[in-house]
Amino acid sequence: IDIGGEFWTAEVILDTSGLAVDSRNIWLGFGAALLLAAVFFLLASVMFSRYLTVPILECRDAMTKIRNNQMGITMENEIGELIDGFNEMSCSICDLIEKNRVISTLQKETEYQMLLQQINPHFLYNTLDMISWLSYQKKPEQISSVVYSLANFYKLSLNKGKYIVPISDEISHVTYYMKIQDLRFSGEIHFLTDIDPVILQYSIPKIPLQPIVENAVFHGIEPRGTDGRITVFVSKAGSILNIEIDDDGVGMDENTLREFEHASGGGARFSGVGINNIRERIRLMYGEEYGISITSQPGMGTQIVIRIPYYTDKRGI
Repeated sequence: IDIGGEFWTAEVILDTSGLAVDSRNIWLGFGAALLLAAVFFLLASVMFSRYLTVPILECRDAMTKIRNNQMGITMENEIGELIDGFNEMSCSICDLIEKNRVISTLQKETEYQMLLQQINPHFLYNTLDMISWLSYQKKPEQISSVVYSLANFYKLSLNKGKYIVPISDEISHVTYYMKIQDLRFSGEIHFLTDIDPVILQYSIPKIPLQPIVENAVFHGIEPRGTDGRITVFVSKAGSILNIEIDDDGVGMDENTLREFEHASGGGARFSGVGINNIRERIRLMYGEEYGISITSQPGMGTQIVIRIPYYTDKRGI
């Protein structure tokens, strides 16, 4: 350094031992912080992994139980929408199994009652007795008519085990039955149908119309003691087919109507398949908009309306 024409040399002496200590402390603090961060992230990753994997494993185990027919399994919390979806699926499966069980039970019971109706010993005995009487009276044309109607009645009753049948078959089945009853009651019961020919080409789930008509004959018309009329109307409204069976018989009061609606079939008072069985079977299989409604008043006859789906193709035929 030039000061007043003379050169000076300046020396700075520092104690670096303190700086080394401070530097070491900084590195130690940085390492400790890094180690703590690593431990924290390791613990966080383990906890997050458990949060995700444990519920998934539990869901897997629950699905395995359901696959092994352990129904009613539900789960709680964890993965929100996935768990909620699983619980809904599990409950839906239980509901479907129970619904199918009820449908199967009703179907088997209805089929059993229909089989009993097909081989109804009273109907068969009365028909054979009528044939014998006609033979005694030497009326071959009427004998031929009864035998033909009886054969076709049982042929359509069996129906090769099909559950979807043409409407025309169901109407023919009832018509053959009424032809036999017409001869038995000497023409006092008039059976009429009012059906669009186009509708006869449709198909419907097989339902026992004949027992309903039989109830109209023996519990509606016959007790009246005079001529009577039974009419079958068939019409469609959207996807629903309405089959209406009207009679101008004695009708029913509220108590009798209630008994008729809840009859399970095979009882002494009402013949054939139980109305309640048919109604529940239709509702369970096709929905609440389908089923059977009954209207009746003493002395005013009875109206039964069956609401079922119909098919324009020939499935099941």
